[in-house]
This record gives sequence, structure tokens and C-alpha cells, in this order.
Amino acid sequence: MSTSATSQPAQAYQKQTRQQLQAATDAFAILQDLPAGAGADVVLEALQAFGIALDAGINQAGLLRAVSPDAEVREQASQTEQALSKVATDVGLSQPIYAALSGLPPQADAKAQR
Repeated sequence: MSTSATSQPAQAYQKQTRQQLQAATDAFAILQDLPAGAGADVVLEALQAFGIALDAGINQAGLLRAVSPDAEVREQASQTEQALSKVATDVGLSQPIYAALSGLPPQADAKAQR
């Protein structure tokens, strides 16, 4: 990487990355804080919001890491993928989220497939 100032595309992507990571982190916090006995709609909507935020960031980062002509953008994209993957792992290991999902009635599965 060069010692010159950060490129304009890298600066723009860095700003967008912060927003995407914040959106995924905020959605994770909402999932973590779901009240006991939250209804299926509440749990599934929160999970869907998290998935949308996570997928948007990871998909864009994967694309830019692979095709951007700017080395700084590629490096940032790689770091973004790692940060968002960590958030996804944290969701998978979260006891409160597991409790919220495992407490859903079996009928909630039909709503998840809509």
C-alpha cells in the first residue's frame, strides 16, 4: 500500500463500511435485547433485519475485495468481511438469541418461509 493519502474511493467506501457495520451491530443489539416471550413476529422481524444488514455489507465487501482496482478499497473490503463475519459468529453464539428463537412455537416456522 502506498504512503500517500487515502484515495477518494477508499474514503467513500470507508464511510459506507462504518455505516454497514453499525447497522449490523445495531441489529445484533436488538436481537440480544429481545424481551422474554417476544412474539414470533417480533423475533423473526428482528432476525430478518439483522440478515439484511449483514448480507448487504458482506456481499458488497466480497465483491469489492475481488474486483476493485483500488488496493486500499480491496484491503478495507477484506477487513469489512472479517468484521461482519465476527458479528455473524456472535449472533450464532448468543444465548439470548438462541433462547428467543427456541422459544418460538412451531407455527412460527411457516411465517419464516413467507
